[in-house]
Amino acid sequence: MALQVADVPLSYIAHNLLFRYARWFHRKYGRSGHLFERRYRAFLVETDGALLSLIRYIHLNPVRAQLVDDPGTYPWSSYVAYLDPDPNARSWLTLSLVLSALADNEAEARMQLREYTELDDEQSEGCDGRSPFGGRTNIEQGSRCVRKERNTAAADHTTSAPELDEILRAVSSACQLESSKLRADVQARVIVRARSLASFVVRRMPGRTLEELGAAVGRDASTLSRSARNLEQRLAGDSVLRAILKRVEENLRRS
Repeated sequence: MALQVADVPLSYIAHNLLFRYARWFHRKYGRSGHLFERRYRAFLVETDGALLSLIRYIHLNPVRAQLVDDPGTYPWSSYVAYLDPDPNARSWLTLSLVLSALADNEAEARMQLREYTELDDEQSEGCDGRSPFGGRTNIEQGSRCVRKERNTAAADHTTSAPELDEILRAVSSACQLESSKLRADVQARVIVRARSLASFVVRRMPGRTLEELGAAVGRDASTLSRSARNLEQRLAGDSVLRAILKRVEENLRRS
């Protein structure tokens, strides 16, 4: 599963889901005792490339297990919802995070996702390797297999990612702050927003990580990842935020 965690901790979600499923399974089949051998594993997804690789891995699991030949025919998969423009298909599922990482146009994003997901393993050799997920996918290199890179000014800025201190200076300047303020242990709105902007930019920079940013600003990587996601969701309806991000991008081009 790919879950976006907000206020409810992942451990609570996993415990609730697994406990209910185990109880149902035991009642149905007249069993007792432990159903799952060990604790669930969780991995923090920090980049669009990692998210795309994870989604591909999930959707190809039934194929690699030889349950179906086509990932779209597996009944317990969300894959069809990603390909079907019908808004009622899996209405509980958030599609925008994945599709927006492929293209701004939804129809094109759906096409890109299908092409990426159904790419033969032989064709993807060199960009798909072993990962903690257990399949032939590499969460750090997943975006290299995607046919179209996300069309953002930050991605177009340069072929090599700027240094972290350059990103921090660009964000601080755009927010009219001193760079040292980003590490301040306060919840002032302007500082929180600046850290969110830095997280948003870092997530889209090849070679930069949120762990690296977290060490620089004294924050946990999971907290920064959540801040970046929240900011991304607010961008469409917040013209002030878009204007600040534009200044950040302009500062990075000049650096």
